[in-house]
Amino acid sequence: MIRELRDSPPGSPPDRLLNGERFVHIPDFGTLDLPIPRAARELEGIRTVLFVPLRQDGTQLGYITAYRREVRPFTDKQIALLQNFAAQAVIAMENARLITETREALEQQTATAEVLQVINSSPGDLAPVFDAILDKAHTLCGAEFGSLFLYDGDHFRAIASHGVPEAFASRLREGIVPGYYVSRLMQGEPLIHIDDIMAEAELARTRDHPMTRAAIELGGVRTRLLVALRKEDAFLGYITAYRQEVRPFTDKQIALLQNFAAQAVIAMENARLLTETREALEQQTATADVLQGRSRGVGYVRRQSVPRHCHPRLAGSVCGIAAARHGALPRQSSATTGARRALRPYRRHGGAGSGQPASRRPASDVC
Repeated sequence: MIRELRDSPPGSPPDRLLNGERFVHIPDFGTLDLPIPRAARELEGIRTVLFVPLRQDGTQLGYITAYRREVRPFTDKQIALLQNFAAQAVIAMENARLITETREALEQQTATAEVLQVINSSPGDLAPVFDAILDKAHTLCGAEFGSLFLYDGDHFRAIASHGVPEAFASRLREGIVPGYYVSRLMQGEPLIHIDDIMAEAELARTRDHPMTRAAIELGGVRTRLLVALRKEDAFLGYITAYRQEVRPFTDKQIALLQNFAAQAVIAMENARLLTETREALEQQTATADVLQGRSRGVGYVRRQSVPRHCHPRLAGSVCGIAAARHGALPRQSSATTGARRALRPYRRHGGAGSGQPASRRPASDVC
């Protein structure tokens, strides 16, 4: 509507409203030698016309018109009445806008809360978190499908997808070599928004990249949005949102996807810290087991090896520490579980309760 007002010929009723007039009353349209009034007169027989603007805080939103097919001017009371209805229309438009914004804000808050709930209920497990983020982000942004990619140093791999056609999803799981747009993300751009990847200018840049061909041929993609996952200066990956029609994302939708991307980064950082804390706790627990065994006089630990008469608990703790130092300590098990696993071959050759004295066990059976 505003574009139509701005494109109106100078001196036309819409142009006069745009310039601030409270209303435009033309008793006889036949006096205006302009294309639209002339067509209205010739095609519809319109003679008298009244234009009343729709304004809010000085901003022109549109206008209301009233026509007569005879030369019969509107009275002042009729003009005031139409102005009153115009004011009511503006109020209704503002109420609708506020209700829509409130509903959208509530939906966003609900989606954010649900993602946080998934994060809290899945400590250290990122798969359900990424699935929830893509589901909520694409639903609220009006995207048909998309994926979350992480960088392994050489390729990007889709570790989570939402609604992606299977043929396209299979191609994404194979890994992607950074192309024109992803390279721009890696160089620091926060997002890439392509209105139409089939546009001539876009195809000239990316037509030879296998990912572009896959997106067009396997995914039917037209509009494409990529948002970077970045922790401080470190580039971790990106989230995509696709549409199979030429319909660019709005600024609000882009900001919403950026917010979900930030949640994904927070979830990744939380998982990293949780893993580090768990590993540190396992190592401390194993060390405590060693010290406890030594204080009881069960045995002693030499610098180079564990003696053959070492108690199973002490041997398991030493093995647990060694495994932790070499990055082999199981992340999902406690130090006690790790020690028990390390002692399985030892027990087969005569562990605690087997009846074979500890002093007779071969040293190679300990760890």
